[in-house]
Amino acid sequence: MIHNTLDEIGSIVLLRSDVLLMALATAQNSGPKDYLDNSKIAKGALRDFYPSTFRIETIDAIADRYGYKRLNDGIDFGFLNDLYETFFGKALFGERIACDMNKLQAYSGVINKIHPYCIIGYRLHGWLKEGQIGLQEIVRYADFITPLALPMPENNKAYADLHLHAGGANENILNIWEMLNSKTPDEYYEVSFMQKLPRLSEFSLLNSGRLSIGQVVDAAKIAIEIFKAEMSGEHAELALWRRRLQECMSDAFTSRLYSRLYLNQPVVIHSYFSYSLPSLKGRLWAEALKRLRSERYNAFWLVWHLLLFELASSSRHRLVKNAVAIFLHAVHILRSYQLMSQNTGLGHFSEFFGSKVRQVTPKRHHNIAQNIFRTGTTLAEVKVAPGAFFKGGDIKAYCRAFNAELVEKAGSNQEDNYHFSVHFVRQEESKDFNKSFLPQPVRYMRLRKKLYREAKKLHYLLFESAATIKLRSDVLSFDANKMLHYDPAQMVATIDVAGKESRTPPEVFAPVINFLRYEPKRYAWPRAMRAHLQGRLARKRLKLSVHAGEDFNHIATGMRRIDETIEFYDMRENDRLGHALAVGLEPARWLVRNGPVYLSKEELLDTLVWLREWTYRVLPEIPGAVKLAKKYEKGIRELFAELYKGLELDYDTLYEAWKLRKYCPLISFENLKSIKPADAYYRTVMLPNKESNKNPRALYEYYHQYRSKKWEEIVRLDYHASVGFENDWKSITDEDLTLYEAIQDALLQKIADRRIIIETNPSSNVYIAMLNGYEEHPVFRWSPIEGFSEEEQKRYNRFGLRKGKVEVCINTDDPAIFPTTLYTEFLQMRHAAEKLGYHKPDIERWLEAIRQKGVEIFKFSHENFKLTG
Repeated sequence: MIHNTLDEIGSIVLLRSDVLLMALATAQNSGPKDYLDNSKIAKGALRDFYPSTFRIETIDAIADRYGYKRLNDGIDFGFLNDLYETFFGKALFGERIACDMNKLQAYSGVINKIHPYCIIGYRLHGWLKEGQIGLQEIVRYADFITPLALPMPENNKAYADLHLHAGGANENILNIWEMLNSKTPDEYYEVSFMQKLPRLSEFSLLNSGRLSIGQVVDAAKIAIEIFKAEMSGEHAELALWRRRLQECMSDAFTSRLYSRLYLNQPVVIHSYFSYSLPSLKGRLWAEALKRLRSERYNAFWLVWHLLLFELASSSRHRLVKNAVAIFLHAVHILRSYQLMSQNTGLGHFSEFFGSKVRQVTPKRHHNIAQNIFRTGTTLAEVKVAPGAFFKGGDIKAYCRAFNAELVEKAGSNQEDNYHFSVHFVRQEESKDFNKSFLPQPVRYMRLRKKLYREAKKLHYLLFESAATIKLRSDVLSFDANKMLHYDPAQMVATIDVAGKESRTPPEVFAPVINFLRYEPKRYAWPRAMRAHLQGRLARKRLKLSVHAGEDFNHIATGMRRIDETIEFYDMRENDRLGHALAVGLEPARWLVRNGPVYLSKEELLDTLVWLREWTYRVLPEIPGAVKLAKKYEKGIRELFAELYKGLELDYDTLYEAWKLRKYCPLISFENLKSIKPADAYYRTVMLPNKESNKNPRALYEYYHQYRSKKWEEIVRLDYHASVGFENDWKSITDEDLTLYEAIQDALLQKIADRRIIIETNPSSNVYIAMLNGYEEHPVFRWSPIEGFSEEEQKRYNRFGLRKGKVEVCINTDDPAIFPTTLYTEFLQMRHAAEKLGYHKPDIERWLEAIRQKGVEIFKFSHENFKLTG
């Protein structure tokens, strides 16, 4: 997580505060006496940002620096010049405006709260008014602007993003604009709607229910109506819109009523402004709309901000000046619920990813394409849900958008620059507890059946059906009369499972993944004939790109999840693990930041069984490991007696029973009778012969069919110094932490031996995990820069369990949520390595090797992808 300095917060509050929004919207706009005391309001917003963090005297000093005492006369945007000079310099250089590469980490912490085009727009407008730059030059800068004004590669090298969620690349500009151009949903005005959004501590009015998201949206809509009245010269309407603004902000009911009456029409795409006014603001409006209509959203948003600052500087009406501030506050508040800024953990990330205000626009595909391929990324493996390939799915829309963007960028057909990963999502499912001590349905039965149906449909599409995805090539601008046929089997390179690991364990997805990866994959008729004609008699085994060990209550549980993923999914060479933080974070640092550990008895028992097994594997290298193994056995005995009543405990048998979870219980317990022995799914995922695993099978069946609420009871584990707690299995001691680190090294060697690749996502990990900066990222442990020099051996291989580095690649994950680009991720890691004291030539060689590895992985995964006509 990147924390802002109080100095940065001082400027952020002036553009992103619900209390200032309310104060500005409810003011009478006739004179200073009619204002609330905005100075005190703004100071309160500063205190809300990081509650109980800063001294009041320090807050007062920052308030004075940013002119909070003058807020009763309106907001002076001059502080944006200081931000521009800090991150972009004092002058324009080259054809693009991009932030200083050496300021990236601080810049990232600011732009996840203030959109950078607001900063750039204010500076460009100042130069325009001073005559230092002309409108045509500004328009050119807008057309070349990159998403979030992040740097572009200075060379023509290829960069491959192998871990990229399509939904996470949908930049929020389009979402916000669609929100302003459509009817505000009734639920936006309900207090309960806030429970469907992430909770941000700095928005006290929204959190308390005194302000609704619907009112925030309506404030921005009314601000635009005020702009329209100013542009057209109909100043008599200003008083009317001022009154409506005040009444809308007074309560949610009035705002909903006014929205239905006055704000249910598109606010910008309007024949009212189809002409071009001769004034500067008229020309800016025309240039902005031209780019919006041609779906150049980044260029539109930059020109739009120039228009806002022109309205603020040229209008004689105080209401118009305040409307600009109201609009900026409203859109920044809405944007805050679409990208992750302050919370930590995958659960919080899921709230941002699934935020209701992110799910607005159906036109997202071109926006996603621009935000991938206009940032320096040349190759992309894009994660989409299985439903994207089924009837009614949007795979055609993605192909059309990607192809159009690549043609515009490269001037020719570039269909070899992308492919897809089928992305299953972990889902919460209500638990069926045993009340009568009779056999119950298997765990996650509903989800397992759903996954089975999806896997069968996907198997048919990829290996049996002769159907292709047809796109007319006029969207590619090279032959309008040709129909292109995309073979879905050759568009899918990998399978993924993502989401909160606490929701659904790897075992639930193991049967469908092993079924889809079953080899050899020979095409069925009628696909076999077409495959034969194309010289393709068999489809190569699908590769994996699976999220594992990303977020966890206990670092040992995270390590177990990674091992389960490797074993249950039969991961092999060139399969990939996403994130894998549990085998990278330093256990002692993790525990200090995490605090007490809370696990269910079921989860704790599984973790202790797994820890015991791995303790004996690394035992010769760790002093006192035997004592730790005995401690874990004590915990296993107590928990087993509670959860597996009436069964006999054998530690090795319990571990073998854990390994059986990779098989499908729907077949074993006849919950899915439609699956016959001749079915390929049956042959792939059926539990092995009963006689060969009789005792483990009994435990496996009990695990599925006799679960009670006691399994969900929570146990707290605390850190204690070693003395007096050596045998307390509910304590985590220094000896435990040392053992965890040794097991991490052993797991890393297992990953290296299988030639599995770790997909690193630096910004994602900094925001979600408990990392205080990029220099703490475990990529330096996985793949040491100097190749295990003597110093690195002491730090990253202190137990001598590792024989070499793990292959890694660098990716973005969800670039519109964190916010970042692929090239930015490389730059962040370069700066982090410099902070750690590495030499620049070594850093450059290391990063270049990672870049080349990413390109190599993409091409390997892409080798079967062809376009046929």
